[in-house]
Amino acid sequence: MAVIYISLGSNIEREYHVRNGLIALAKTFNIPFEKLILSSLFESEAVGFNGNAFYNMVIGIHTQCSVEQVVMKLRAIEIDYGRTLDAKKFSPRTLDLDLLLYDDLIINKPRQIAS
Repeated sequence: MAVIYISLGSNIEREYHVRNGLIALAKTFNIPFEKLILSSLFESEAVGFNGNAFYNMVIGIHTQCSVEQVVMKLRAIEIDYGRTLDAKKFSPRTLDLDLLLYDDLIINKPRQIAS
């Protein structure tokens, strides 16, 4: 079983999207909410564009999914919560999920959730 770490961020309806993003992660990876490993929630200014401040945190999850499956699941959650397929890199986000670590894998080919 792999241990993965995911960054979660939102600067649009932050409380709603952070709360529901966490619920969606637990449901998607079929684990009880209380089994999520949660960092503190922190606020940071938008970088690269003028916008509302973000709420950010990191979530740890144990999973049997492959890297590819994890990336697809994260993208699906983002889309479910209003992320558009053509979202610019530096722009407001309802929900931004990025795979930070997958066990101790070093992958030379980037696995991007969004362009």
